[in-house]
Amino acid sequence: APTVFPIDEYANMDLSTNVAGANPLASFNFSTGYFTIPSDGTISIAFPNNNYMDLSGCTNPQVFFFGDSSTYGTQNKFTGGITTTTTTNSIVIQRDGTGEKILRDAPQRSTITVKCPTIRNGLYEGHTGNFTVTTSDSSGAEVNVVSGFGETITPSGFKQIAPTVTPQSLVAGAA
Repeated sequence: APTVFPIDEYANMDLSTNVAGANPLASFNFSTGYFTIPSDGTISIAFPNNNYMDLSGCTNPQVFFFGDSSTYGTQNKFTGGITTTTTTNSIVIQRDGTGEKILRDAPQRSTITVKCPTIRNGLYEGHTGNFTVTTSDSSGAEVNVVSGFGETITPSGFKQIAPTVTPQSLVAGAA
């Protein structure tokens, strides 16, 4: 079994809205601890299989890091290309090997942010469940695993489904 390193990292999730059925901007933030993310490595974000979050629309996430000692505190985009695959409850970001590795650099750990503008909150209120972020090298061996606390989805005023409203006319005063 792969080694899971107990390190002083963190992971959290921020949703622009927690309302059931809404399509929030989601930001997943996590630290790499003191481990490197290789330029051909993988980042996987996985939720338990439940009805409180749908990640399948996050096909073009923005991935940033707050860097090593030369760029610490500055937001940087990953260099090189990425390919993203999604399921209802996971996002897998594969780096293509052309960019720089994200370095570990004590005492400042790199912080990674994955922004997904196209997820969907579940249709029912409840907790999304905790999520897991796993970084792997090109062989698939786990480099780092960190768990984060999810969010609580709040009820919609429309009993689980947000209505779609389409006007019959865009002309003012038209019936």
